[in-house]
Amino acid sequence: MLHAFSLHLHADYPSNTYTELRTLQAYQCAQLIKKMTRPGDAIILCGDFNHSDSEIGIRAIKSITGVIDSWRSAANKPPGLCHTINTDDNPYGHVNEVTKRIDFIFHSTALKCVDNGLDFQEIAGSKHHYSDHKGVSALFVIEGNTDALETTKMNESQSDEKILCELYDSIARGFKLAEEYKWKWIVPVWVLLLTFILMPVFSEGGIYVQLPLFSQFSGEMVFVVQLICIILSVSYFWNLVILKRIEKHAYLNAMNEIKLKLVAKSTI
Repeated sequence: MLHAFSLHLHADYPSNTYTELRTLQAYQCAQLIKKMTRPGDAIILCGDFNHSDSEIGIRAIKSITGVIDSWRSAANKPPGLCHTINTDDNPYGHVNEVTKRIDFIFHSTALKCVDNGLDFQEIAGSKHHYSDHKGVSALFVIEGNTDALETTKMNESQSDEKILCELYDSIARGFKLAEEYKWKWIVPVWVLLLTFILMPVFSEGGIYVQLPLFSQFSGEMVFVVQLICIILSVSYFWNLVILKRIEKHAYLNAMNEIKLKLVAKSTI
């Protein structure tokens, strides 16, 4: 059976590199592949990983699932390092972005990569690029031998303990970051919210006399401002509390799973 997986891990942003979150996503992807496939199955995993192959997320995927980088295994490929991010010849890239390879096609040992290279670079007949990333293409043939089954079994039972430790440390850092609430943003939002909620409670001789600027607004305008403030406050609360809680649980669950794997290895 042939399984094809495509993913897009979290990108870097100027305010945050999201390395730990990306590592968590890579681990979850590896676990999904293991649960959905059987030893010896043909597997293709491709996408924008926003990870270089030296980072723990990629190394964890390869260690847990046993997949191989098609660029490294290809019998035929162009010269060079197959960089999919290159600001020297692609104006869409960010000025501070480093030339690197972060888009991959991985495959299991049941497949053999006969050709690999860059694709979808410049649009035909123009100097414009399809994207800030270059595409990657690969051609595979099915091996059809029993060695693939044995290799997959070995990879399943022998995930590198060192990689699991690195994975745990990175995800633990992510859990710690997820616990850090930005209280400096919470307080002003709630003060603003309460101010506008309580505005109609005050008499016209109270806040409107002390703050004449407010007297220019009609009751309808005050209601609109209140409504906007409430929507913004609830949205911020949802992102900060609810989504952060889900994120923390995801980190914690992954940490517990990896801890169990390490305990199991120590008892073998």
